[in-house]
Amino acid sequence: ILQTQWYQADLDQRFCMGDQDLWGLIFPGVATYRRKIFNFNIINPIIQAISGFQRQTRKATVCIPTQNQMQKTADQLSKCLYYIHNLSNAYQIYSDAFEQGACTQGLGWVSIYKDLSQDPISGDIKLRYLDMKQTLFDPYFRRSDASDMRFFWLRTFFDQKEAALFHPQFADEILALPKGTYRDDKFYYMPEVYQIQFPNLIAFDEYWYLASRECTYLIDTETEECQEFSGDEEDLRIILHTFKNRLKVVNKPKPTVRRSIILNDRVLIDEPNPYGIDRYPFVPFTGYFSPDTPYYAFKFRGVVRDMRDAQYLFNRRKVADLDILESQQQGLKVKKGALVTPDDTLNQGNGRILSIDPKFQMDDVQPMPIVPPSPVMLQMEEMLQNIAYRIAGIDPAAMGIEVDDKAGIISMMRQAATARNLQRLFDQFDHSQLLVGNIMVEMIQ
Repeated sequence: ILQTQWYQADLDQRFCMGDQDLWGLIFPGVATYRRKIFNFNIINPIIQAISGFQRQTRKATVCIPTQNQMQKTADQLSKCLYYIHNLSNAYQIYSDAFEQGACTQGLGWVSIYKDLSQDPISGDIKLRYLDMKQTLFDPYFRRSDASDMRFFWLRTFFDQKEAALFHPQFADEILALPKGTYRDDKFYYMPEVYQIQFPNLIAFDEYWYLASRECTYLIDTETEECQEFSGDEEDLRIILHTFKNRLKVVNKPKPTVRRSIILNDRVLIDEPNPYGIDRYPFVPFTGYFSPDTPYYAFKFRGVVRDMRDAQYLFNRRKVADLDILESQQQGLKVKKGALVTPDDTLNQGNGRILSIDPKFQMDDVQPMPIVPPSPVMLQMEEMLQNIAYRIAGIDPAAMGIEVDDKAGIISMMRQAATARNLQRLFDQFDHSQLLVGNIMVEMIQ
């Protein structure tokens, strides 16, 4: 299932990058038969227009109190979030996840982790973007926050010393590994798998999975409020003695997430969530997400997916029109013997002279007419280009390429319509950014 989704995501990414080799891959023997391969990329400017609008209208992540007496706490947490976002360049990572993940491939991940390279005791909370093809995840998850994923497998390639620096608790095991780059049949779309000349890279895998843990809850018998208790037995005895019959204790399993560290296909440790939270430290940034479809290739779709056919047909029409123009013969039509020196027809540059024999007429030497391209062909090119804008939900006026004499209010209405067509993408992006902020607050607390 994931191989199907990876393949489609890889095609979307290559279309956006303008890879010419795609035509022979998708349509073998048709697009490249006896014809030069050129690519006139109309997808990338559209993706950049959508991403540019998001970058221009970025929203800050802050904490809002639900009660008046919580204002000071909310302000302190907002300052912590401000520090973390500046330290990890978080807003740029959000934009990358939106552009490369949601818009291009249909799915991207943002990982929240603790960096121990500068602070080996407490660590610094940082963010990083994870490409869809860098992860193995449960393809059946349906919730927008991916909280119902059964597992999440992340691979990162490190040099031995670099891995020992980032993960000092496993430094001895990492430095004891044999020389040479580790390879297997997983994550074959990662660039490190293609590059066989890089030595001494180790595969550092994090396998996260759903589990449960025993939890003690304190329940107020009058209001039925419930709160998890995290103290020891002595603290629990004091609390129950203080409130007497007001509280009762309930022991019940609580859903949580565990992590296994796998180094070159060898399990080092299986541990509870090291960040002290009961959720995945990964947030999906989705495009057009269809959770209940049985067609796995279309479960995650970006803006690029629907424009691929229009891009291919536009390229094919453009190349065919250029072939028609280049196939026409250019030069002179000369009646035999009309020129005193026939080799004069091969002269190039400005100011060339053709000497005509006095026995012939001037009409005996004429330039060969060039047949101009058919207006229908040019209209087809323009039509295919406009179809790409319509499919993406982008109005050319919003991109600044529509030149007409329309009134300013009409242009504003067009731009508003474009934002409305893509409102789902921006709403999902805001929701994902909010989820990242919630995980940060839980890790801070």
